[in-house]
Amino acid sequence: MTIVNRKAAILLFIASIGCALAADEKSPPSVDCTATNTSCPEIAVAGADIARLADGTPSIFHGMADPVMRAELGSKTIWYAYSSPSAGVYPAAPGSAKLGFTVDIKYARSDDGGQTWRDMGTLWPSTPESDPASGVAGRSVSEVANFVPYRMGGKSGWYGTHLSYLIPEVGGARAMSVSSFRIYLMRAATVPELARAPSAIIGGAGTSAGWGVAYDFSKLSDEASHCAGWSEPALYVANRQLYIALRCYWVEPGAPRDTPIMIFSAPLQEDILKLHWQYRGILASRKEALELEIPGAVAFTEVELATGRDGQLLAILQPDHGNDPVTHEDIHYGCRVFEVASLDHPSLKRDANGKLIIRAVATASDNVDGPSSCGYDAASATGLVISRKDRHPPAQEMTVNLTGLKP
Repeated sequence: MTIVNRKAAILLFIASIGCALAADEKSPPSVDCTATNTSCPEIAVAGADIARLADGTPSIFHGMADPVMRAELGSKTIWYAYSSPSAGVYPAAPGSAKLGFTVDIKYARSDDGGQTWRDMGTLWPSTPESDPASGVAGRSVSEVANFVPYRMGGKSGWYGTHLSYLIPEVGGARAMSVSSFRIYLMRAATVPELARAPSAIIGGAGTSAGWGVAYDFSKLSDEASHCAGWSEPALYVANRQLYIALRCYWVEPGAPRDTPIMIFSAPLQEDILKLHWQYRGILASRKEALELEIPGAVAFTEVELATGRDGQLLAILQPDHGNDPVTHEDIHYGCRVFEVASLDHPSLKRDANGKLIIRAVATASDNVDGPSSCGYDAASATGLVISRKDRHPPAQEMTVNLTGLKP
């Protein structure tokens, strides 16, 4: 090689490094779905209605939140589940004349790949009951649904899950106890059958045994032993394993705020009470949240696991900051779609410079405490969807909107 050619090769090599670094530092596609952004239309579900009072007027708290979408295996059918909040619609406790706040899980289906949707009713309703430990009467909400299809031994089916907790009749949401936080897990041949399927309850170190806990995940690892309760479940199936991601309510005196996203797995099994769970590790925590350098963001919430259009495993997470002193809600900073390196050895994927790989960002900057959560299935024409929280005191309306992002 001549000196001239050698110099040219060196210059070409340096240029290639510069291009690679520029590619690594390129900002991911993003959208700010404000109320005035016409590129973020609401999802329309034919036949669905918002929560209404006895006289037909809208409940002051209504709409759609916590969206999850899943394609049926070998079909154009897409299933969509969401949280449906209400206030002043249902009894606040067994036999109570008081009407309180609650959340039900409703669902819809699309038979044209997510172009249009029709209402399928309530998948998992809220239930009036009493805390088995304290006897406190209230209503157990059904919130943050997730489901995933699977195929095993020539048979296909669905796993489903949702969060539940008791809102006391006296004191309402501010009187809730972590002892009532529990995760319901079920299995059925079809999504509609999940509504009636037998369930197993997943609890944490602080969950009252009186709720009938089948699996105490805090006992599976010393690291998980600090988790008083679990929230916001997300399911994923790969390599004949069922994975569940859970937000841990970490209780450790003197430790900084953290709600790590932990991963557990079990070999596929039809009997929901015979799953052999193991702890896999932490997927994301305070450490990764701080790496984002978002002012105020110190943890993550609202996890969702999905497969990208290119087959890459993704984790959709919301950086957050705990309870706001005014709204008493977690402050969210919008959804980030991360690439996942592994669920067996949980970690988010990083680029050559060691930075987290983010495929997309969706926010709603005009929401006082940020959007609710995001959902995604690559097979759905909707692309990534985001749940907005529009406050019109004393009312709040929640909507699920398209972002136009297809990671």
